Amino acid sequence: MSRDEVCAVAARYDLGKVREVRPLVRGSVEAPKALLSTARGRFVLKRRSPRRSRDNDIAFSPAI
Repeated sequence: MSRDEVCAVAARYDLGKVREVRPLVRGSVEAPKALLSTARGRFVLKRRSPRRSRDNDIAFSPAI
């Protein structure tokens, strides 16, 4: 994930100004993850795998 992508997501969800972004190398490469530190705290950002991005899958995903 690029810093621009992470900043766009942080802005969309009002997470505050992004201070730091680090890749989180865990799990599938189809679903990249990043650790981000913002003015409002620390977060894990995960891009969904294209195979798991259908509306039905998202609707029943926990914590969304």
